[in-house]
Amino acid sequence: MTTNISLIFYLLSFIVSASLFSYGIRKRLKFFVAISLIIPILIGGFRYGVGTDYFNYINLYNNHTKLSFGEFIENNGFGELLFFTLEKIAYSVFHDSRFIFVISVGLTILFFYLGVRVYKLKYPGLVYLLYLTTIFPMTLNAVRQGVAMSLVFFASTFILKAEKAKYVFMIMIAGLFHISALLLLPVYFLGRFVYGNSIQKEKKGAVGSEYIKYFIRIAFSIVVISLICLNVFAIILSIPGFEKYELYLGFNEQGNNYIFFIKAALIVLTIVLSRRTVFKGCIYQNKLILLFSIVEVVLLTLGFISPPVKRESLYFSPFLLLILPNIIDAVKGNSAKIITYAMLALYGIAFFTVSYHVLDQADIIPYNYSIQGEKE
Repeated sequence: MTTNISLIFYLLSFIVSASLFSYGIRKRLKFFVAISLIIPILIGGFRYGVGTDYFNYINLYNNHTKLSFGEFIENNGFGELLFFTLEKIAYSVFHDSRFIFVISVGLTILFFYLGVRVYKLKYPGLVYLLYLTTIFPMTLNAVRQGVAMSLVFFASTFILKAEKAKYVFMIMIAGLFHISALLLLPVYFLGRFVYGNSIQKEKKGAVGSEYIKYFIRIAFSIVVISLICLNVFAIILSIPGFEKYELYLGFNEQGNNYIFFIKAALIVLTIVLSRRTVFKGCIYQNKLILLFSIVEVVLLTLGFISPPVKRESLYFSPFLLLILPNIIDAVKGNSAKIITYAMLALYGIAFFTVSYHVLDQADIIPYNYSIQGEKE
């Protein structure tokens, strides 16, 4: 495909997927939800040469399939063992490297959906559109971390339920796809600390004192996170399995600065309107979502000093997408709500166009596909 046709192809596919997703969720029709999930899986699974590291993954697949589990563990430890398992399955069952992408994209989409299903979202179709236009394209390049990111997102739902064991289990699973996910084990305690009051108390409404306490907790958390990231990350790089993070020391992808400023501006807007976007409706989950949205911006900021930290911010990127649609209910009047909804949808479309078409991030344009694949 040409670059312009690829742009149209992506955007139309994402809009159709999001529309089907919204309709399926509202009408409780699993068939439409399934189709909305299958569309991006087919796009990502049957791509060819799409994504900066596409052929690197092909080379890894060809090398790893020659190894036994014992040899892989001897060379790499237990980190990312599950991704190696997927490579062995793709080779043993299909003898086709392409299916490592099909399986990876399938897991990425599936666990994002499972997480969204737990969070009580008023505009799930809009959230899905924003995900497809902003985060999903990046996972076509960062394949392993894309799977880990969705697993971490799903794991965050266990913070809401105060199910520590399940959270730890999911993070450990995510770490077997991308070892960086293991650094998020302490996030459970951060979430519970900022979470504050019980759900039962919060349903009565957020009082002024709780409003102040929440932001004091967030401010304290930001200080702690900053001190840890700036002083401990150098030690982490010396731990076996984490040394690959040194590759990110020169990580400075074009357009990262503008993405940072856009997200920072959106967070500021959400905080300014927080009495309507956070302390209204499902307060207990909104507080957690805003916290993790702020953590992403904090890590992006620290990333200017320590680039590996910026890579860790990817795990928190889905949460801004969950809180943004709450702005719709912060305005009054149906016309204003429709306009706000359209503006947020246009934000996703504009983000995709600028980031992945104009700036050519992740090398996903032009789009090419392969039905035959690359068989051994």
